[in-house]
Amino acid sequence: MSGVHFAVHLRAAAGGLLLCPFISLVLKDGQEVGLVGDALGPVPLTDDFLVDFAAVDQGRNLQLDIIFRQSGKSTEKPDWTLRTCLRDFTSFNNREPKQIYFASSAP
Repeated sequence: MSGVHFAVHLRAAAGGLLLCPFISLVLKDGQEVGLVGDALGPVPLTDDFLVDFAAVDQGRNLQLDIIFRQSGKSTEKPDWTLRTCLRDFTSFNNREPKQIYFASSAP
């Protein structure tokens, strides 16, 4: 299936798991092109965690916000929280005219 894919991979690491969110583009022939990614952690294998996320695909601008936090009782503050914001600003197959603006101010 071609299109934009938002995903999180879990990778084994010394001391736990690495949480690896990424955004990729999958072409019609099935080839995957990685656009942007991150690696967070390691998170101890003994910890349960929650994932909050928001994915935005505006056609050419892509964003994935993810928060990983240790789960616990609702009255307890988590021991750890990991956050990332992945962005890819592209013009892939875009027909819109491009404009760049520069601004400055003098004291």
